[in-house]
Amino acid sequence: WLFDTGAGLEFIASALLVFSVGAVITSQALAAAIAGSVREFAMLRAMGITKSELGTLLITKSLWLGLAGLLGAGVASLVLLPVAHAASVPVAPSVAMALLCAVGVMIVAVVAGLASLGRLSRTEPSMLLRT
Repeated sequence: WLFDTGAGLEFIASALLVFSVGAVITSQALAAAIAGSVREFAMLRAMGITKSELGTLLITKSLWLGLAGLLGAGVASLVLLPVAHAASVPVAPSVAMALLCAVGVMIVAVVAGLASLGRLSRTEPSMLLRT
């Protein structure tokens, strides 16, 4: 039904939209974190940390952000699933679906980290001299 019906194609389009919006929002959050920490990143550059090591740091930061999102979603699910069952809403979560969503969230986090690398690559030790 996924490729044969209009509902299936609409589902795919919605999933792509959610992925895109999630990646943009997460990359903006990372860009704001980088902007707030630009002097710290410049200090690391002055200490001899390479740009590729800073990139690894940023991707690691984005993975931690993704894990925090998964933790929040897990807590929300634990709270909302009993409420849904009490209201007779037919919800049937599965481990496979939860794992698929977790992988999707982590992919969004990595894509957002990669999108934020541009801002990080412009950090130079000379930024420490600006007030």
